Amino acid sequence: MFRRLAVSFLAVVSSLLVTAAPSGASGNCLFVVDNTVAGQVTAFPIPSGSPGTFPVGSAPLGMVVSPDGTIGYVTNSNDDTVSVVQIATAMILATVPVGDFPAGIAVSPDGTRVYVTNYSGNSMSVIDTSTNTVVTTIAAGTGPNGVVVTPDGSRVYVALSLTPTVAVVDTATNAVLTTVNVAAGPFGVAVSPDGTTVYATIVGSGDVALIDTATNTTAGVIAVGAGPLGIAVSPNGSRAYVANASDNTVSVIDADPMSGTYLTVVATIPVGTGPEAVLVSPDGSIVFVANTYSGTVSVIDTTSNTLTSTFQVGLTPRGFAYGSCPADVVGTPTPDPTPVVPPAYTG
Repeated sequence: MFRRLAVSFLAVVSSLLVTAAPSGASGNCLFVVDNTVAGQVTAFPIPSGSPGTFPVGSAPLGMVVSPDGTIGYVTNSNDDTVSVVQIATAMILATVPVGDFPAGIAVSPDGTRVYVTNYSGNSMSVIDTSTNTVVTTIAAGTGPNGVVVTPDGSRVYVALSLTPTVAVVDTATNAVLTTVNVAAGPFGVAVSPDGTTVYATIVGSGDVALIDTATNTTAGVIAVGAGPLGIAVSPNGSRAYVANASDNTVSVIDADPMSGTYLTVVATIPVGTGPEAVLVSPDGSIVFVANTYSGTVSVIDTTSNTLTSTFQVGLTPRGFAYGSCPADVVGTPTPDPTPVVPPAYTG
């Protein structure tokens, strides 16, 4: 059941309206995963409306929405499960057992598979979305965390955060093809829209490594801020946004090969405390940043690379998704006072 928050969202999103609303914004929501023991996800309507929450498993970390926008999948790190949510009703359709400490999650472009990294289990679960069951478990490597699927669906890239490598998985065989040497502590991964480049954040060195997907070799390194965690690429591929958890900033990387500042940081934007997840709106006009230790979301205008608003979302926001809003909003949520800090990042 979806539960309405007591405070109207209209005052919060009024500052959002200084930027262009996401395409088809009426009826769309930003889903924020609150990593508490009594886990919940909050849906914030964009550009205006009243937010509401729905319960999931314990200590949720990540969320994705199916390509058709009908189903959400949430990793629950304490329960070792994935909650399968019908977006229209915010009802739990299934709870899928996976491996030990599920963290990262990604969905295939055709929506038939969901890939879940099990951080403490050193594995990746592959869920068949037609049956909501795990069809195979892949020995991914040590400390798998961030995960991304290439646009053609043929490869999955997994950040092995307790090693200096990123694993490359063949989706046809569900086997690790190779590992790419980057640097110690890869955390988040993102892929360019054309599928040619995978970006991997390196927590310890404060860099982003570039992986050439044609050769599966490192193609370069870009210095960003301290403790980079989440990363997202704009829909047109011209920018990459990096959440730097240790210095509370977002680095903006120019990813346009035709630009004179290609593969350099063109802006550094102060945000909240402990930024971890980052998400770009479907039209590329807004970047949302989850500030884990201040319990807020920062909103960035991508045209000016400026912070336009910050609003409270819960205690420990760690993940994002974007999609259609649930239709029914009733009740009042009860916040859980017990935040959970996963071993993948300790400060």
